[in-house]
Amino acid sequence: MSMIWRPNHLHGSYTMPYLSTRQVGEFIKFAYKNGMKGMFVDSLRVSWATQGPMIYIHMALGWDPELDVEKLRKDFWAAFGPAAREVERYFDFWEAYSLTHPQGSLYDPIRANTVYPPAVFTSQAAVLKRALQAAAGHPLPEFAERVQFLQAGLEHARLSARFMGTLDKGKVPEDRDGFLRARQAVRELLLAGTRRTREVLLAGDLDPAPILDDIIDLADEARVTIREVSRSKFESVARTDASQGVLALAQPLREHELEDLLRPDASGHDPFLLLLDGVTDPGNLGAILRSAECAGVTGVVLPRHRAAGVTAAATKSAAGAIEHLRMTRVPGLPKALGRLAEAGVWSVGLDVGGDTAIHDLAVADQPVALVLGAEGSGLSRLVRERCDTIAHIPLAGVLGSLNVSAAAAVALFEVARHRR
Repeated sequence: MSMIWRPNHLHGSYTMPYLSTRQVGEFIKFAYKNGMKGMFVDSLRVSWATQGPMIYIHMALGWDPELDVEKLRKDFWAAFGPAAREVERYFDFWEAYSLTHPQGSLYDPIRANTVYPPAVFTSQAAVLKRALQAAAGHPLPEFAERVQFLQAGLEHARLSARFMGTLDKGKVPEDRDGFLRARQAVRELLLAGTRRTREVLLAGDLDPAPILDDIIDLADEARVTIREVSRSKFESVARTDASQGVLALAQPLREHELEDLLRPDASGHDPFLLLLDGVTDPGNLGAILRSAECAGVTGVVLPRHRAAGVTAAATKSAAGAIEHLRMTRVPGLPKALGRLAEAGVWSVGLDVGGDTAIHDLAVADQPVALVLGAEGSGLSRLVRERCDTIAHIPLAGVLGSLNVSAAAAVALFEVARHRR
């Protein structure tokens, strides 16, 4: 018996908009005429969003190889109702593009970044936007929902191509670009449900653990695809030891505006903010974010430059805190501190030379922002000058300072104690 096996992968050829409906149709008809008895198509749900017409033709011809390919193509477009014309234009573009931009080996997904530059996704997103507008006015909602599914597939492909580009450069992308690593971080991502999770990837050699059971159960409950792959394949995607054998592809973290953080949070609590002035170690950043979330901080302000970002290492240390914190990045902290003052938020710098002990802080129960400096150098001059007051943590030992993440934990919970 002859068989065709068509595999699919989390990132790379078979989740990208790569299709050739007519060539596939001709090949399948030829194969059946020459003795082929069966066909197996291994497909991810997201593959339908990027290669739907080709998979549909696979399935239909597997059932009846005498069917007309052109009619099958028209049947597929018709399933989108008033959006059919734009959807046909969308897939015809990708079919023509695929003929002139060969992907090479399907086991070389890094090529996806060079075959699919950002501009090509932007142009086709505009086509799907028109398709959605055409479907939106129809009384049956399924036409718009089908177009939205195509939009999700296009976004998945765009992120995959971008991800493979970072792997090609030997870099691990920041989690705010959609890639989340480490068990507790992925568990909190699924538990919070604040951003859409597209897939969870697991290394195949993981020992049983309760947290892995939680991740699988939560993903199943949220109808998130789970993929288990070999360790070597997993490491080629994760490219970091911080993953702990678990990787999730999700929507980027929402970045709030500073003005959002100056208002009471969803629970009505006055601002209790944390500003970090040049913390460069991702492990320290993650530990600070974890303490901030546990202490009830309502918002975190990070500088855009010369500071650690929310990378894989920071996410691992944060243990899921990023899913529950409102965060913003600003060009400069001095200007942000000026805006805090205008909004009536007290800013308290933390420094060993501060005049006030943190447990004597008079403004702790008011709208307040705690400002921490960089490891070693502490607060920068301009940031220190813009703070309303400088506080210190009284130390009883021989050593003259605490690690910034330890100091953050002490100060945050001391402020939190006054706010109860």
